[in-house]
Amino acid sequence: MNNIMGLPKGSAIAEEPLLRLQMFKDMESTDEIVVRMSSTASDKSVYNEDAVDMGGIAPPVSLSAMSADSVKLAIDLVSYPTKRKAEVVPLYVDAAASGAYKLNLNQVSYLQPSYQVMLRDLALKDSLIMQQGSSYSFNIDKGDSSTFAGGRFQLVITHIQVKEPKVLTFNADKAPAGSLLTWKAKDERNTTTFYAERSTDKGQSFQPVGSLQSNNSGNYDLVDKAPLIGENQYRLKLLDFSNNITYSNIAKLYYQTAPNNSVNIRVFPNPTTSAINLSMQQEDNRLSNFRIESYDIRIVNSFGMVVKTAVAKQSDWKGNVGDLQPGTYRVQVTNRSNNSLVGIASFVKD
Repeated sequence: MNNIMGLPKGSAIAEEPLLRLQMFKDMESTDEIVVRMSSTASDKSVYNEDAVDMGGIAPPVSLSAMSADSVKLAIDLVSYPTKRKAEVVPLYVDAAASGAYKLNLNQVSYLQPSYQVMLRDLALKDSLIMQQGSSYSFNIDKGDSSTFAGGRFQLVITHIQVKEPKVLTFNADKAPAGSLLTWKAKDERNTTTFYAERSTDKGQSFQPVGSLQSNNSGNYDLVDKAPLIGENQYRLKLLDFSNNITYSNIAKLYYQTAPNNSVNIRVFPNPTTSAINLSMQQEDNRLSNFRIESYDIRIVNSFGMVVKTAVAKQSDWKGNVGDLQPGTYRVQVTNRSNNSLVGIASFVKD
């Protein structure tokens, strides 16, 4: 039985696609092969790239990949398929006794969605598209040579057409908690991540404000909880499994002043060298007789990055900012009870 604990030293590249196929009867009767893909692979057996299957002594099951020069391999380095030509890996399967067996695809690593793996059974004229965890059941009859050996199974790897993900709509709207970004996407099944970015310098540079993993729903939303006073330009960056990057349209929001619903905030001293004081003043003091407000405090630098957070359980708060770099900062205060934006103020750290 092959015992493939790893790949030959010096031959494996982490980003190369890898398939691990197992022949299984029971826990004591298994064998497996590894198929890797490379743009420089040969269809013939190559020393220090492929690994010859040594077979073992009277194994209960045997599984090998067959090279073009008829060498049984435990590790087979094959070429990438093209759009016109599939990569076909003939398999050799055998067993000491007739019976029921399985071929299990136990591992698929670094294989892009533009490639499809199929197991072809020539004896039964059957096929199965294989993904990690897929299993194909079959029988071996030692009295019928068509059910085993080298002429029955093929592992076929093909290049398939994958539609590029598209953002159909992308919008930015003011909301109590900040800037609400919403978008609709199409064909995003191979998109790994949506990155929301913001620019405050008329689109000269963009900084990340959040990200979402694709879930194939087509509808997404994300809140920028720290928009800056002035023009905020937003866009989406889409990164798919092939590391292709595309961008959405730009959506703009302008904040002239901080929203002012029921509370004003004041920051002092300003400028400061070590600490700031925040005072949240309620317009209707009668409200304080019925509930105690608490607040989320975020300090944001000029790039829009949150550099410090805190929670205030009363309307006055003092915090240390001595470890911040000199510059201009924004303080954003959010009401914890309803996530509404209380206000935004700025201060200068000397």
